[in-house]
Formats: sequence, C-alpha cells, structure tokens
Amino acid sequence: MATSSPIYALSDVIAAATDADNVVFDGRRAALDAANLRYTLEDVARCIASLDASDFHKTLKYDEGNSATEFDVYKTKFRLNEEFVDDLYVKLAMDECGRVVVGSFKLE
Repeated sequence: MATSSPIYALSDVIAAATDADNVVFDGRRAALDAANLRYTLEDVARCIASLDASDFHKTLKYDEGNSATEFDVYKTKFRLNEEFVDDLYVKLAMDECGRVVVGSFKLE
C-alpha cells in the first residue's frame, strides 16, 4: 500500500543522517546495492542528509505478521564525484533509536 505523504519527518531524517553512525542498512541487499555503486556508508549518509522535500515519492507499508513496517521512498539526484550525478531510489525508515534504516539504495 502506498501513501502520498511521508511518515517520517524529513528534518528528523536529515538530522540523524548528518552522523553516519546513525545510518544502518535493513539487510544485505541495500548494503550490497550501495557498495556496487561504490558508495560508502558515509556517502549514503551524505546523500540522505541532502534530501529535499521535493524528492519525496511515496510511502510504502508492508504488513509482516503481527507488525507493520513503513518506508518513505525518495527519488533524488546525488553527485558522488565530479564526473557523475546518480539518479537514486532511496527507501528509508527510522527506528526507535532515532537511526535511519535504509531499505533500498539503488539507481532509479
């Protein structure tokens, strides 16, 4: 199910992402996708910290047994180096500790 407004306040997401120690991957897939793009965790954190409200795409809700997980999806452009600007699909949530949980980090 998708919704049209973010679940997580972007200001909270950006504040958390200013410290890469507050950014974690939700499983191996997102970490592998970021690594395959040659993004370090610090690069991922910088990308998330640079998100703008206009980058918001949708919120996804997954029902998993007795709990529900919600992710906000952003589509953004990010310059990792001087040569390229990447069009990225970033799916994220925030956990109860205030960390940004990255569910997807891949090319759009």
